[in-house]
Amino acid sequence: MVNGAVNATRDAHVGREGFWAHGLVTPVGGRRDDDAAKFRLTIRDVILLLAGCLAMYGAQIGVQWGMRSDIRDLKTAFEGYQQKQNDTNGSLQRQIDETRRQANLAIVNNAETAKELSELRGYLEGAGIKRGRPK
Repeated sequence: MVNGAVNATRDAHVGREGFWAHGLVTPVGGRRDDDAAKFRLTIRDVILLLAGCLAMYGAQIGVQWGMRSDIRDLKTAFEGYQQKQNDTNGSLQRQIDETRRQANLAIVNNAETAKELSELRGYLEGAGIKRGRPK
């Protein structure tokens, strides 16, 4: 019968005050043994907490150093490719300049050859060795 009376009282409290009514969640006899207000940190807890924080910090520093190393490697590789590209561009530019110089020299040589050929033709025609074009 006692349980029936307790259940009836509890049901009346639930209906009136809701689920958080006194006696449903918090015991009537006072605070529980595992109450957060009674929680105290021991030296062991502090050392474990500090070790955990230091481990997380060390992991973060390790990741940062790894990233920096990877970035340095990429930078070195990029600079190497850039230097190789600059060398190739310089070589191609020198080849283009040499080809242009040779083409200009060939044009000058052809003009001088044509001039010398016309002089030789004039000498030959003037000496009567060769006649000019038929008219």
